[in-house]
Amino acid sequence: MEILDDTVVRRDEEVVLAGWGDESVMLNVETGSYHALSDVGTRIWELLEAPHSPAGLAQALVEEFDVDAETCRAAVIDFVRALAERRLVHVAG
Repeated sequence: MEILDDTVVRRDEEVVLAGWGDESVMLNVETGSYHALSDVGTRIWELLEAPHSPAGLAQALVEEFDVDAETCRAAVIDFVRALAERRLVHVAG
């Protein structure tokens, strides 16, 4: 799946998130699959409470974490692609 800087991403409403220690666990109710998230992944999920682009997500993360913009942008695109492939988010060009 192609994810670009301006791709609009939104949460799948059938996904439930619960905290578990320093991580979070997501449950896709439709598929019954579980997925663990790190603190950064959890923050991305929180930001996706409203639709965002990967560029917007990366910009917010650069302000909060010690990471350079290009590294963050590439990691966010990879992460969003993985969420989409697991049917945890919806994407629109």
